[in-house]
Amino acid sequence: MHFLKKAASKSHTIGRPRAAVKVMFDAKKKALILVEGEGIMVLKWDALIAEIPSDVPILDAKGKRIPASGAFFVTTETFDPYHAVVDLPLS
Repeated sequence: MHFLKKAASKSHTIGRPRAAVKVMFDAKKKALILVEGEGIMVLKWDALIAEIPSDVPILDAKGKRIPASGAFFVTTETFDPYHAVVDLPLS
């Protein structure tokens, strides 16, 4: 099952512009892999996001897990395998 299947049903708008990074979903690893060299993008206030399930890690290009400072959220309206991820503070 795709990682967004459950998460997308709980999506909501981000509320204000936020910095994000581009990731690619790797179905074999069941992980989101940071796309290096793409830089930072800005998501619009109306971007739909959902919290990434805890069993879906975000990895750098070398396979090292990237920890969230708050919680990772992913865009739900982008085309596979690419998505944008934002790290939001826990409230």
